[in-house]
Amino acid sequence: EATMEQMPNLEDPKEKFREAVNKLSEKEQFTFTPEAQEIMQEQIDNGRRFVCIVGTHTEGDEKIERFLKIPIREEERINRPFKRQIRVGEFLKRNGQVKTRGVVAHNLDPEKGLPYAIMETFGRDEAKIGFITNPGDMELLTAKEAQSCVETLERLHSIDTKTVPEDAREALQHFSGRAEGFFDGILGNLDERVRPLDTNGEEEVYHQVLNRRLGVTNFREKVVELLDVLRGIIKDEEGKKEVLVHGDLSPSNLYVYDNGEVEFLDFEWSGICDNEALAMII
Repeated sequence: EATMEQMPNLEDPKEKFREAVNKLSEKEQFTFTPEAQEIMQEQIDNGRRFVCIVGTHTEGDEKIERFLKIPIREEERINRPFKRQIRVGEFLKRNGQVKTRGVVAHNLDPEKGLPYAIMETFGRDEAKIGFITNPGDMELLTAKEAQSCVETLERLHSIDTKTVPEDAREALQHFSGRAEGFFDGILGNLDERVRPLDTNGEEEVYHQVLNRRLGVTNFREKVVELLDVLRGIIKDEEGKKEVLVHGDLSPSNLYVYDNGEVEFLDFEWSGICDNEALAMII
């Protein structure tokens, strides 16, 4: 029998959450190492949005390495992107035009228990670059990987959005296809005051930070000149075609194979846009 010291304090939200994860892992036959348990504990204690750990999932007679993702806080701003990632990921896996990791099991209804997703992982040491976790690894990316990203985006944009099922479509964000609004947003961001890590909390206008860090002058003016060149091209694409947008395409959301091919990960911020040029930029 458990002693009082071993009994979880379910009045403590963190303890209550940990107990719910333990029950889920038992129900789903998902096991993880003490090291993964420590990672989970750190994610909970540090106020992370999700538990993200790798473990072993029993599927039939096999035990397969899988990725477990669970929203830590019950907030719509967290659960909606999580739901979007799962629904869009399921659709893309079935569609097959863009490579992404499949969802093995999930629950998106809090009334049925803790929301979670168990997803496919990558084979260990499958690729030299693989999944980028450290900023320094980005230096390994070359023009070949950049071109592969462009080609993969083109395949994503070639998917007929009418084939997206209703549950996935309802979860998608809607990006404006208006060129002028997009340009205003870029310049608005450049004009915001920020607190760079290298100024000891002092505020600085963002485009001035970029001047300093990139070693250039008049960064904002150069952006305005570039937008003026592209304005007509982008405006001509307004309303021509509705396309899927990844929404958060950064090096940390790619898996890079040795042949330069890339796989898109994490569709939390995906959406639709009726301007393919803007979709490519986003």
